Amino acid sequence: MPARRLLALLLPLLLLIARSPGAAQTEDLFAVQELREPGRTVAAELGDFDGDGRADLLQVVYTGIPPDDKRFIRLWKQTEAGGLPAKPTYELPLPDESAASSSCCCAPPGSR
Repeated sequence: MPARRLLALLLPLLLLIARSPGAAQTEDLFAVQELREPGRTVAAELGDFDGDGRADLLQVVYTGIPPDDKRFIRLWKQTEAGGLPAKPTYELPLPDESAASSSCCCAPPGSR
């Protein structure tokens, strides 16, 4: 119950901040970038895959129509400007029998 009271007190403040003129400036931080490579993304993960301190995108893609579809894994390395390149940095084919899924483990670390 204390969390609800805190939320009730903070919600009006958060709404005021969101409507302030400075809030419009943050929209540039979340610009959408379309990846124009063919295929259906079946799994994706963000992480620093090359150790440069920037978040990269690892993408598993199916192209074509089952049962003749092909599977690829793509790595998009974030550029110094903060975006992604026009083409993936790496693209490797996966075996035809491979499968991919995107799931989230919601258990706290060390609880298993």
